[in-house]
Amino acid sequence: MPVMGVSKFEGFFRAAASLDVDKSDIKRYNDFLDTKLHDLFIIGRAAAKANGRDIIEPTDLPITKGL
Repeated sequence: MPVMGVSKFEGFFRAAASLDVDKSDIKRYNDFLDTKLHDLFIIGRAAAKANGRDIIEPTDLPITKGL
């Protein structure tokens, strides 16, 4: 389910980095983000389980200060 419409997404990239993107670029970017978020939550789930919890807490996610 898309969070942002295609035209808003294109406008964001155009304003932020002067890039022109099309629907295929957005599809690839969306697939990339889905994969990365899935990986992030797999690690978070393993960390929560190792700490004896069923709920993932923010400290379980490998997110650095720079992000």
